[in-house]
Amino acid sequence: MLRSSLKSKSKPTIIEYEDLTMCGICLSTIEDPKALPCLHSFCLKCLRNISDIKAGMVICPLCKEATAIPPEGVTGFRDNFFIIKLKERRSIHKNQDKKMTCVCCVMPACNIVARCIHCNGFLCQSCVNLHGTLSPLKPHTLIALDQLQYVKLDIGNKVKDECCKKHKDQALRWYCTKCEIPICRDCTVMEHRHSQHDYVSIESVHKGQLEDIKKLEVVCEGIVQHVDAAIEDVDKVKLSLESALELANRKLEESADAARQQFLKVLETNHKIASEKLRAIETERFDKIDDCKSNLKNLQAKLYNALEMANQVIRSGSQHDVAANYATLTSTLKQLQDVRPVPIRKSLSKVTFRPNNRKIVQEIDLGVVVEGTGIKKGKWVLEKQVGKHGQGKLTSAWGVAAGRYGDIVVTCYNGSQVKIYNSSGDYKLSLDTKQGLLLGKSSYPSNAVVTSDGHYYLTDQTAYVKVYSSDGKYMKEFPSKSPNNTSSDIDDASLYGLALDKEGYLLVGSNQKYISKHKQDGSHVCTLKVDIPPWFIAVGSENIIISTNLKNAGVLVLDNDGNLIRSLNAPKHAKSWHPLGICCSEDDIVYISSYDAHDKGGIYTFTVDGEYLGCVTMDVSHAEGLALIGADENRLAVAQYGHPVKIFCLK
Repeated sequence: MLRSSLKSKSKPTIIEYEDLTMCGICLSTIEDPKALPCLHSFCLKCLRNISDIKAGMVICPLCKEATAIPPEGVTGFRDNFFIIKLKERRSIHKNQDKKMTCVCCVMPACNIVARCIHCNGFLCQSCVNLHGTLSPLKPHTLIALDQLQYVKLDIGNKVKDECCKKHKDQALRWYCTKCEIPICRDCTVMEHRHSQHDYVSIESVHKGQLEDIKKLEVVCEGIVQHVDAAIEDVDKVKLSLESALELANRKLEESADAARQQFLKVLETNHKIASEKLRAIETERFDKIDDCKSNLKNLQAKLYNALEMANQVIRSGSQHDVAANYATLTSTLKQLQDVRPVPIRKSLSKVTFRPNNRKIVQEIDLGVVVEGTGIKKGKWVLEKQVGKHGQGKLTSAWGVAAGRYGDIVVTCYNGSQVKIYNSSGDYKLSLDTKQGLLLGKSSYPSNAVVTSDGHYYLTDQTAYVKVYSSDGKYMKEFPSKSPNNTSSDIDDASLYGLALDKEGYLLVGSNQKYISKHKQDGSHVCTLKVDIPPWFIAVGSENIIISTNLKNAGVLVLDNDGNLIRSLNAPKHAKSWHPLGICCSEDDIVYISSYDAHDKGGIYTFTVDGEYLGCVTMDVSHAEGLALIGADENRLAVAQYGHPVKIFCLK
């Protein structure tokens, strides 16, 4: 079902499902197939060759998942009897024109026409007729040879039961619900006899297990399309980067040729510097793009393999096959159903060369290599408002952050809530902010960030950073660290600003005029003293820190050690300058919100060098936190205290 549906909807270049009977190591038909937990199967001999016995691990060569080697060695991995059956059926179909012997008459010259499921052998036409006339043989199920590969090997309860690997003479007729494996009668009174084990007949759970696999298969089918689209985006970004690099190099050469006659020596020096910068960007960007594509390819391969296994089990597996593969297969599919491809950053393809057009210069200045498009051209227009009605209605929005998959995360200061909306602006869930608080206390959330693993980190009017799972459940908290690091400092601290730097460290701003740096597990790295309490924090390239404070009307640009580089001053035409919310693009364009005593204001843009660029919009009221959302950073979310969040789009 799945294979045909994908073929009909996909481009010709789409990767086909893997042949489950082919070993991914030796690329030959699997011999003595052993299955890893990731559902990939290999020859026993091949697994031995790639296993790291000293480390006690084996890394799947297809999806790179590491698995501990069982105590009994590689032979302890599960035998994949399902693949053995697939091999047998494919071999039968491939060789059906060759001479085979009838199991009843044992005549080498007879013509084989069918297989008896119960006799477990091939029959000629005469013996097929005999099966239809003798009473003991009439219940037997016969399958025509040309239909054998398309038919399940069990027909109801008529097929001979498979035997237990430990108790060779006992059939696998039971299923242990604790261990999630088929067992025999002896197993029920030996290995699975304890009170915590419960077992039922395989037949009774077969239908439910099959339905579970089908449901998970449907979910993962949809994820395949997302992964395919993400890989296409990677290829597009790579082509776009190649084109941009070609254009940038051409402009660089033209600028160099124009100046070479007068300032050859200095020109060549600067030319070399600029070219090396471009080459460095080229190497870095292609590495990032290739890594992203490699990760997506691995995810794609894992999805295709799991779906093919599910498809084969549903289409061709016996009751015992379903039971034997149920635990591993459903576990893998459940993990995969929550997986979404991490989108490629479109900004990776943005690079240009800005020539120097001045005619008279003291030194040859060819221009600079720009890692991006520089100042974005276009007009910011209101796209939508988020949190106007219903359960997701906002009354005290303070901070806003970009979540995974285009989600929008909003902290509600007086409402003590953190609400998450999808990219369309629909309410999804709220964080459980009541957990971890003393009775009668309110959290007063300030700011939130979302890490790549989907965890939410939150600052509030306490000295502790709260951590929540991807489904909004409270997980843990950890304290910020002041320069003095005393208990009184922790007791008196309130946390406001929160950001992730380029290396994935958390930057936590306190009212005690410091920024505490932490790993994502909460461990403290260092503490930076600052001149004003950082209410909002943004991070630029090379981990430059930009922070704001409404009461001090300051916007400070700091290096990654906390030293002041410069301040960003109010635009000349601004009637009132009360900077608060802040965010920074990958091109180091700084967005700042400001409002006056009448709650009127706007969103202004600067370079990190302090140059005022322009006003995004004046269509905001009591603007607080800001966040750029979307892979291209062409959408700006603005939190408005007492109003819905506004989303502006660059047209």
